[in-house]
Amino acid sequence: MMVDLGVCLGVDDQTGDDVSSGQDTGAQNSQDNQSSSPYWRPLEIKNVKSVLEENPQPQKSHTLVPAFAPNGSGKKMRKRCSPCYHNLVDKCGSSYARSNTRIVHTVCDACDVAMCTECFAYHIHQTESIVAPSVGE
Repeated sequence: MMVDLGVCLGVDDQTGDDVSSGQDTGAQNSQDNQSSSPYWRPLEIKNVKSVLEENPQPQKSHTLVPAFAPNGSGKKMRKRCSPCYHNLVDKCGSSYARSNTRIVHTVCDACDVAMCTECFAYHIHQTESIVAPSVGE
């Protein structure tokens, strides 16, 4: 795959003029100058796909895990279920949502969002339908 740096840098292919500022870059209008100048040398990208495949990013699975305090004390954290809270805020306001949202001790491991079991089940269903390809593809 070859990429022309002139296109990436906003330079006119014919004259070498800087398109964005309207200033002349001083490049001659000949093929010899363009091919010998490092400014006009095309950028060659090889094996990008193989590099990405060699260093895959590890992805956490969506699992509901206990939420522990970040200081390492081993205490379970009490949090509000985030989806429940946002639904109640939209319907009834924040003061009502603060006092009536479920308190949970669990978070989604991949998303780091506090969730109750009902919201987690919905979250998993939504995540799988977005990530997983359909059968016909």
